[in-house]
Amino acid sequence: AKQRAHAVYARLADIPEPADNVPVWRFEESAQVIFDDWRAQLEPRIRGDQLHPAMTAHLSKYRKLVPALSLIFAMIDDQDDDGTVRESDLLRALAWAEYLETHATRLYAAATTPETAGAKALLRRIKAGALGAAFTVREVYRNKWQHLATPEAARRACEVLADFNWIRPEERDSREFGGRPSESFQVNPLALEAGA
Repeated sequence: AKQRAHAVYARLADIPEPADNVPVWRFEESAQVIFDDWRAQLEPRIRGDQLHPAMTAHLSKYRKLVPALSLIFAMIDDQDDDGTVRESDLLRALAWAEYLETHATRLYAAATTPETAGAKALLRRIKAGALGAAFTVREVYRNKWQHLATPEAARRACEVLADFNWIRPEERDSREFGGRPSESFQVNPLALEAGA
C-alpha cells in the first residue's frame, strides 16, 4: 500500500505544468446526472431554515468539496489522463461527504442544541453542590436557573447528563403516600472526583 501510494504521488508530481492550455476535466454523462441530482437535494437544505447557521455554512462548502474530491480520485485512479471524472470517482466523493457530514453534525451539535447549554448549566450546579447527591427534575426547574427554568428544559438537561453517566435516573416510589412514582437522579460520585 505504501509503494502504491508513493507511485501515485510520483505520477502526479511528474505531470508537466501546462504552458498555455489548462487541461479540462469533466464528469462523464452518468456522473453528471448523479451530481446534478445530489446538488438538487443539497440546495433546499442549505437555503431552508431547518439547519443551524453554522451547519448551513459548513454544508454550503460541499458544492465545491464534492467535485474537488471527485477530481482528486479521478487523477489518482486515471492512468490514461483523459480528463474524465467517472461515476465511481463521484460516488466515492459523495460517500466521503456523507461521512464528513456525520462528524460535522456531531461537532456542531455540541454548540447548537439547547440541551447542551442546559446540561452545562446543570453540571455547574451539581459540581457546586446546589442539588446534593440526589435530586428531582422539579428541584432543578423550581430554582429558575438560566437554561433550566422549565420542566422540559430541566428534564432534557438531566437526560443529557445521564447519557454521559454524570447522573443516574432512579424511581422513587411515593405511592404509599397516594402519589405517583417520581423520578429522581443520583449524582455519580466518580464523575465528580478531581480530574474526572
